[in-house]
Amino acid sequence: MKSHSQTLGSFSIFAAAIAMAVAPAFAAPQILHSRQAAAYDPKSEVTLQGSVQEIQQIKSDVNLAGTHLIVTTSSGTADVHVGPESFLEANGLKFAIGDWVKVSGAMASLPSGKVLLSRVITKGSQTLTLRTPQGFPMWRAGVRGTPAATTAARIHGGAQ
Repeated sequence: MKSHSQTLGSFSIFAAAIAMAVAPAFAAPQILHSRQAAAYDPKSEVTLQGSVQEIQQIKSDVNLAGTHLIVTTSSGTADVHVGPESFLEANGLKFAIGDWVKVSGAMASLPSGKVLLSRVITKGSQTLTLRTPQGFPMWRAGVRGTPAATTAARIHGGAQ
């Protein structure tokens, strides 16, 4: 017959094995969000204002898929990553050539060059929060089974 300490030891090993098996399932979303925010440095956040010269829909993840605005400012031109087109549409925000925008975000280096990762963008009277202050994308903030854009719009009231 096993002693109390042997039974407890066997149980501890079993519990540890179960914990190791299921831990990756719970850690995976955090790892994914960490990678997406890794390039975002809140300490280097800048704000720029300018006119939209070009609107690009990028399909490649290498260059941050989604809507990019080429914005001309008083100091030059900037590639501004705004986010997925579906997120912008769900929040009632559309862009056109010539729109005046104000964008706060952090610069990141990609294979195609430098890009401003937008955290907050304002066009006219509409303001939309695109990332948390730590840089995590709002379009990924949804609860499982709920579209992220709908959740973010509900939390932040959509484009204001």
